Amino acid sequence: MFGYVKAYTPELKVRESDYYRAVYCGLCRAMKSRCGFNSTLSLSYDIVFLALVRLAITGASGNIKCMRCPMHPVRGKPALTLVNSDVLDYCAGVAALLTEGKLKDDRLDERGVKRIRARLLLPAARHASKRAGCSDDLRDTIRRYLSELNETENSRPESVDVCADIFGRLLGEIFAYGLPCDRDRRIGAAPGASFTSQTQPTMRPKMQPPDDIIRFCRCGVIISTGKSSTTTQKRR
Repeated sequence: MFGYVKAYTPELKVRESDYYRAVYCGLCRAMKSRCGFNSTLSLSYDIVFLALVRLAITGASGNIKCMRCPMHPVRGKPALTLVNSDVLDYCAGVAALLTEGKLKDDRLDERGVKRIRARLLLPAARHASKRAGCSDDLRDTIRRYLSELNETENSRPESVDVCADIFGRLLGEIFAYGLPCDRDRRIGAAPGASFTSQTQPTMRPKMQPPDDIIRFCRCGVIISTGKSSTTTQKRR
């Protein structure tokens, strides 16, 4: 699932593309500040989409400023900084936890170079995960689903949809975690829980995005998942 969800740039307006890039750079800076520089190597488009959804639901406000970084030391890039909101910090922590879980899974399942790479990178991922400062409840939730996913994979189910459903439920929990009211949690859970279902055409999703996703979850970005695309507009 990592890196599978990204913006469909041909359909973006200039301001939408600029905002998407600013969220990407802002999230990268949040990961560096919260989890360490090495954690920025694990930044994926999936986590950027998580940030877009959480920003849209919470209505968090911020500023976009050009900032320099090791990747752009001369000419700065626009980056989003938030005011009185922990959305980017939360997404940075989630990225660290998921990266640690993925490397643990690669260490068990992969062979050759990929297994060696997972073993070498896992200590750094653990360090980033500890620095993230995520709540024990969130950690336990992610570990529980990843453990269930690993057990299901080892049982060799007849259809990959079974594994996709588990990961989809995990994404739903991550998207909705910590949101203040039931409506926000329902809106947040729907994109996460339905994403894996949309990428598996043979699977009927258990949770379809409700109509108020279009009304309230307005990210201003068209997201492509390969098989289908989810279109969202500006929040009114």
